[in-house]
Amino acid sequence: HLETGRHLYGGPRQVIELMRGLDARGVQSTLACPTGSAIAAAVAGAGLNVVTHELGGDLDVEADHSEVDAQNVTGAARLSTSFDELRVAEVTGDATLKAEHGKVTARDVKGALTAEARFEGVTLENIAGPVEVRVQHGGVSARGLAQGLKITAEGDGPGRLEQRMNRLG
Repeated sequence: HLETGRHLYGGPRQVIELMRGLDARGVQSTLACPTGSAIAAAVAGAGLNVVTHELGGDLDVEADHSEVDAQNVTGAARLSTSFDELRVAEVTGDATLKAEHGKVTARDVKGALTAEARFEGVTLENIAGPVEVRVQHGGVSARGLAQGLKITAEGDGPGRLEQRMNRLG
């Protein structure tokens, strides 16, 4: 599990409950999180595995069969997943996001954003830099884009791309 936040709010609490549930079923898991964070202390206090790192630079994550949820990223974020959802929020740099079979959701990115989703859609909100999206079967929903949007639709006809663009608000 990866948690980039420093506080013990809803998402991090869910991670702890998930880890406890997995541990009770004999599944070992490890949390990677920022050094000195509240979640690191809580996970260690629960007797679960935790690895801490200084997370002040770029974030690179590739997950095969897991969802990726990254928040409060200082620097650039390069995230990919094969079979689940990918979510990113509050990134100070550029973001490159790829979900083979899941949905891509990005919110509050200060830099440029490149997103690719083959079988699900892309949802974007409050992106400061230029945005480029590649989709094959899913739609695109976007609002709060400061520098425009370029969409490439692969495998779909021009009518499908037009339908997607009409949904942009």
